[in-house]
Amino acid sequence: MDGVVSTRVEVDGDDATDKLISLVKDIRFKDLRVILLDGIAFGGFNVVDINRLYGEGGLPVVVVTRDLPDFDKIRKALKYLPDWRRRWDYMVAAGDPVPVKLRSGRVFVQFAGVCFSDVESIIKLSATRSLLPEPIRCAHLIGQGVVSGTSKGKA
Repeated sequence: MDGVVSTRVEVDGDDATDKLISLVKDIRFKDLRVILLDGIAFGGFNVVDINRLYGEGGLPVVVVTRDLPDFDKIRKALKYLPDWRRRWDYMVAAGDPVPVKLRSGRVFVQFAGVCFSDVESIIKLSATRSLLPEPIRCAHLIGQGVVSGTSKGKA
């Protein structure tokens, strides 16, 4: 790990994409090659437009989830938000989640700006201690430590 950057997004807001683009554009770590996201939404339903993030951030984007999202339930929950259709469109535009098989299981990915074979290689190379790629696993541990004072070590 070379460093850590962070930002805050609104719960159920619409600023996640803008905040991530700003982070990428302002980052001082110039060897960054791909953006790995733990899910397509942050802070509830603050959905990331991964195609825009790729287009304006200039780096490929890979969304990783342990489980296949239940899109019927997600769509029903989104309908409680006034601009739900835009958020839903971001999810649809990200493409259907595709499984990546690993030694001890599988994860699902959506991606922009990179082909599936490269995504598969990235996931397999970086998922060294769990099903999650190491950068996402470390982010979980750091986040738990910041929020609760200690990480649980189960990322």
